[in-house]
Amino acid sequence: MILDAFRLDGKVAIVTGAVRGIDAEIARSFAEVGASLVCVVRTREELLRTCADAEAVGGRSIAVDRDLVASDAPDRIVDAALADFGRIDVVVNISSGFARAANIGSIPYGGAKAALEQLTRMLAMEYAPRIRVNGIRVGAVTTENMQQNLLAAMPGISEKLIAWTPLERHGTPADIAQAALFLASPASSFVTARTLAVDGGVVLERSAMELIARADRLAGS
Repeated sequence: MILDAFRLDGKVAIVTGAVRGIDAEIARSFAEVGASLVCVVRTREELLRTCADAEAVGGRSIAVDRDLVASDAPDRIVDAALADFGRIDVVVNISSGFARAANIGSIPYGGAKAALEQLTRMLAMEYAPRIRVNGIRVGAVTTENMQQNLLAAMPGISEKLIAWTPLERHGTPADIAQAALFLASPASSFVTARTLAVDGGVVLERSAMELIARADRLAGS
């Protein structure tokens, strides 16, 4: 069955920041198709809720309350995964459109995401063929963070972002989770060293004429 290629039965996935938004949806989606989860975030109470949600759809999970900036965080996470499940199969790289698109005031963030995409390519070459390494480059996704830090802070920006996006809508956490499932599952077994853009087409090379025409349409709306 073709749908079996999208199952993660017997696999163990580490999902960081798994308390809300994109990461929580990835955790829930992975659990629904059979994965066991290592959910990592700083607040244990919120983590337990995410793990409960994962288990409600049939997955096994453990919670690791650890700040990823702590020097011992990687060892703690790996040790917890191996102690409970004995293996690690999936660790998802999430990039951003700012890895490709220049933006005033976003040097640290954009630089870090661009480095993550290069790291994805180089790790893929380093560990092929045994391990595949891919990432996802997200666009504007309707999360709590986006609502608080962008849409509420800049009234009208939502409509403008939609107008600049060829698919004419914001993304959802489910859009990203489904892409993550594809990359983590056997369905993508011939895909490595790639960063998949899931952004409605907003970050792409555009001609000057297209930019001018779209700006004119926005100005007249």
